[in-house]
Amino acid sequence: MKDLGLLLMLLPAIAGAEVMDKVGTLSLVWSWGVGLTAAGYMAGRYRPWLLVGVFLLLLVLFGALISDVTSADIGPTIQSEAGSFYIGSVWTFPFLVALSAALGTWFRRQAAHPEPTPDAPRKP
Repeated sequence: MKDLGLLLMLLPAIAGAEVMDKVGTLSLVWSWGVGLTAAGYMAGRYRPWLLVGVFLLLLVLFGALISDVTSADIGPTIQSEAGSFYIGSVWTFPFLVALSAALGTWFRRQAAHPEPTPDAPRKP
């Protein structure tokens, strides 16, 4: 029985694991990306001060993923295990969040200062 316990203690030393077991899955990347894109638009449109929180979350969540993808030691392994779509998703979502925040802010400004129509009566 002692030998079995010793053998079981050595098991983790010989077990192999892939790199993708340690980084976020594609569904997690998409969940974060879509959620932060929607949050960026809504914050820019209705509560611009919330953009600070959205961009802090973006920095933490996607900063770690981009760091892993660009790493010289595990980046190529992630590329071979997860594929180009994963890498593209990791790089695309931060830009989509920034774009959605900019669009939300633009729509907010347009609603605050609507342009008068040509046939509308002018105020004296």
